[in-house]
Amino acid sequence: MANHRKKFIDLVDKAIAVGDTMDHEDLLFSYNGLLYPTTVCSPEIVKALESFEARQEDVILAGYPKTSSNWVVQILTDLVTTSAENNEDETNSLNDEELEEFPYLEVGDAEKYQRMEKLSSRRVIFTHLLPHNLPESIFKNKAKILVLVRNPKDIATSFYHFTNGMSPLPSYETWDEFFTAFMTGK
Repeated sequence: MANHRKKFIDLVDKAIAVGDTMDHEDLLFSYNGLLYPTTVCSPEIVKALESFEARQEDVILAGYPKTSSNWVVQILTDLVTTSAENNEDETNSLNDEELEEFPYLEVGDAEKYQRMEKLSSRRVIFTHLLPHNLPESIFKNKAKILVLVRNPKDIATSFYHFTNGMSPLPSYETWDEFFTAFMTGK
């Protein structure tokens, strides 16, 4: 298994262990009207994200959770890496250091963005953030944005089963309870 996937799996395992010990109402926090999972995000990282400086060469993959982003993340990183290898372009290849900073822009520690500044271009960046919550530099510097879209019914169904199986996220007794929370942004 690649180092970057192992690092991400370790982060998820840690989030699950922490989530098992938390009360239901402490699993999420709100920042600028958007809810984030406490076990993988913090107000400090979301605040630090505001100063993130995107580049024109950056590729941003954005999608609501459960839009099959993990599949597309793998395909996109493979495409960028293979393209760089085929063109013998070392400046566009993804190295282990770069891959360790991902997979998601809003996950990690607040110092992550300073480390990302040192990475070579073409950076591939993934996020579940809504457009109005993305750093302004992404739009100002005209980074490439790929948006994942999936049938909302499929997203809701997948999200319902996902949240009920993951301790870092609130679980719901019934579909109706979940659907009400889902439709009201909770």
